[in-house]
Amino acid sequence: MRLQGKSAIVTGAARGIGLAIASAYAREGAAVLLADIDSTSVAAAADALRRGGARIATATVDVSRPEAGDHLVRAATDAFGRLDLLVNNAGIAMRKPFLDFTLEEWQRIMSINLTGAFIVAQAATRHMVAHGGGAVVNITSTSGERGNGGTAAYGA
Repeated sequence: MRLQGKSAIVTGAARGIGLAIASAYAREGAAVLLADIDSTSVAAAADALRRGGARIATATVDVSRPEAGDHLVRAATDAFGRLDLLVNNAGIAMRKPFLDFTLEEWQRIMSINLTGAFIVAQAATRHMVAHGGGAVVNITSTSGERGNGGTAAYGA
C-alpha cells in the first residue's frame, strides 16, 4: 500500500477517470476526498468505495468558484487531518463547431477546465507548502496537443 497514511483530493471524482483514480488511490491506502459538482453521483461513488473498505469523504463543489479551493482543502483536512495529494480532474466538454460556440459556452468550459484547476491547485499547494510538501497532478487531454473536430474549447 504505497499511499498508506496519505490523503488526497480528486476533483471530477463521481465517475469516469476521476472515479478510477480515486479508486486506485484508495486501493493503495490513501484516504480520498471525492469532489464533484454532482452531489447524487458523488454520494453513490463514495458509498461504493466505502463498501470496499476505503476511507472516503465527499464534497459537492463547482471548482470554478473562487472559494472552491479553500473549501476542498478544509474538507480534506477536517476529514483526514492532512492533505498530501491533489488530482485536478474536473472538466467539461461540448462538441460543436468552433464558429457555433457562444462566448458564454467558451467561458464556462474555460472556468471549469482551466480556472478551476488553478483555483484548487493554488489552495492545495499553499497548504502543502506550509505542511512540508505534497503533490499535484493535473489531468489533461490529448485534445490539447492535437485538436479533435468540434472540441475547440475543450482542447484549449
